[in-house]
Amino acid sequence: MILRSVLLWLLLGTSAAMACGQPPAGPLQAGAADLSVVDPRLERVQRGEATVLATLVSLKNTSAACLEDVVIEVRYFGADKQLIDSATESFFDIVVPPGKTVAFRLDSVPLHPLSDYVAQEVSVISASPPRAAPAQRSGPGLIEHLLQWIPFLVFSTFLGFLLHWLRSKKSPQSQALELAAQQNILLQAQNTQLERIASALESHARSDKAET
Repeated sequence: MILRSVLLWLLLGTSAAMACGQPPAGPLQAGAADLSVVDPRLERVQRGEATVLATLVSLKNTSAACLEDVVIEVRYFGADKQLIDSATESFFDIVVPPGKTVAFRLDSVPLHPLSDYVAQEVSVISASPPRAAPAQRSGPGLIEHLLQWIPFLVFSTFLGFLLHWLRSKKSPQSQALELAAQQNILLQAQNTQLERIASALESHARSDKAET
């Protein structure tokens, strides 16, 4: 099941890479010049009491790579072909696949009466291929991980051997400690016997007084 999921993930990733094309190894070549403006239209949309200019335009990607971060500029002209207004909008969440056409809509609030807006000119200011994700540095492998533990394992082995050697070899200090411990045990036993003898003598003395 895990192997099947991994293979499916690899196939999906490969398909997406083939659809969008790989970014070139050198400087990025694809850009705004590869997006052709197709059939721009100017609509006047009533929203409540205000009227909004809505520009509908389709952009065709003529490059071999996906293009995103599209910035569109619309210039509005009057009857005398003079520039009277403009609008610019960025579309960072839309990707145009290679060879495909994607429709965009740009809304703007007019600065002049609607009758002054006779024509428009749509252009793509900027666009760029998806940037390659930075290569992630892989973590240490199993061998590197084990090599990191070698000093600790060597030190633990040496410490265990040293403790075993100290326990097996009775130095004068360890012998003195063992002798002191044995003497302490004997003294405790003698004290216990003396306490029992004292208790017996006291009981015997009390019984003699009771008889007299």
